[in-house]
Amino acid sequence: MENIMEIIDLSKNENPLGCSRLAQSRAVQALTQLHRYPCQGAFEEQLAERHGFHANQVFVANGASEIMDLLARSQMQPGLNAVTTRGSFAAYSMITANAGGRMRVPSVTADMESDMSSVETCMDENTRIVWLSRPNNPTGTLVPKQAIINLALAHEKAIVVCDEAYIEYVTEAEESLLSEATLPENLVVLRSFSKLHGIAGLRIGYAVTSPELANELRKLQLAFSVSSVAIAAATGALEDEAFQDRSRETARHARVLLQQTFSGLDVAYLSSVCNFVSFEVDDTRRTHAQLQERGFLVRELEAFGLPRHVRVSTGTIPQTQRFTQAITELVTQQHR
Repeated sequence: MENIMEIIDLSKNENPLGCSRLAQSRAVQALTQLHRYPCQGAFEEQLAERHGFHANQVFVANGASEIMDLLARSQMQPGLNAVTTRGSFAAYSMITANAGGRMRVPSVTADMESDMSSVETCMDENTRIVWLSRPNNPTGTLVPKQAIINLALAHEKAIVVCDEAYIEYVTEAEESLLSEATLPENLVVLRSFSKLHGIAGLRIGYAVTSPELANELRKLQLAFSVSSVAIAAATGALEDEAFQDRSRETARHARVLLQQTFSGLDVAYLSSVCNFVSFEVDDTRRTHAQLQERGFLVRELEAFGLPRHVRVSTGTIPQTQRFTQAITELVTQQHR
């Protein structure tokens, strides 16, 4: 019988531990009520209490991507623009273009960390949205939160969107913008259940913003766009702090293994605080193919504005150890 190699997917920044058993249990329980329409109001109240905001400031949606789409459609039109950093989430440009706007991209600092002064230089009177990731995907860098607050305060005409999909991988809870007592009226903070919580397949995320912006989003959202199963699973995921801690520690350990391996091989990489590391190669397509031959899927980053970088997600510790062996073999062969 032909030996079929197991492919380990380290291309999408998914949680290699899956999701918590409590989240699964809540999702299964919700299946008994599939004849009922979903209600997200109670979940929004729960999230508001968790973060110390009012319920009318929280907006739950079918993934953070739905919120981005609604924001772009509410703000963009031909002649208007959005700004993001080079080396940021590729979807920002696509969502902006789909809504009729134009994306403007400034430079970044030498270590790939977003430079807010260069973002401001790129803004003009037609800028309506600033898309920022914190920590940034795919560079893994963490812009100081005060810099984002200052940007929003200085440019009240634009909506500053801070995507915190990966913030829960940062150990210090106070690093989140949601630890602030108040936020600028034009600041939108996005959160996801697809990463640390591991329920990417159910599509659920939320925004915390001003009551006015949250109300605008509710007017644009299709009725019942968030399933009752997703809400139930997300509720369970938030309660399972032990699973969150285990997922965070697994990612930290795997990230250290990856970065130590790259350092030992003299492979340039971007220092990350997330569940992924991006590293530099001569040919991204060739590296992608060679790693796939060895049983690993990784992400080429040309679409993110980094044409010489590849991103690898943290897997389980055994998966990550296997990857470090594969990349060591590959680099060693190339240097012969």
